[in-house]
Amino acid sequence: MFEVKQINSKETDLLEGEISRNNSYVSSIHINVNEHGFHFGIFKGNSLIGACSFCKNKTENCSYKSVYQLHKMIVIQEQNIKQIEWDLLMHSEAFLRYNEVDLIWCDVKISEIAFFERSGFRAREPHSENTDLTFFKQMYKLL
Repeated sequence: MFEVKQINSKETDLLEGEISRNNSYVSSIHINVNEHGFHFGIFKGNSLIGACSFCKNKTENCSYKSVYQLHKMIVIQEQNIKQIEWDLLMHSEAFLRYNEVDLIWCDVKISEIAFFERSGFRAREPHSENTDLTFFKQMYKLL
């Protein structure tokens, strides 16, 4: 039904632009855009319906050699969002593991913590407050 494949950062930017132009529903985890790293898209037929980006970025007090941060995950389809996010994340993790990435981490909105915990992520530190008054928790996963 869905196919996940590696894409480039421009494709994730185009998807994000499409969302903002169309005012489409979006499930989004977004920090900063970075051209370097690994980018994955999930397709329904020929249509890109979601994307995520992992960029090399160590977190504080981390002794692992190869560490990547999940910078962005966006999905533009209203139905089956969690399944689409799950498929995208699991494929991405398998690719990163194959490419000898030791650890992935991300800053997760409080409302998304349960999803990441089910995906095998663990909380690293207490909640932190972002400037827009949204609360986040840093989470990590050993690959």
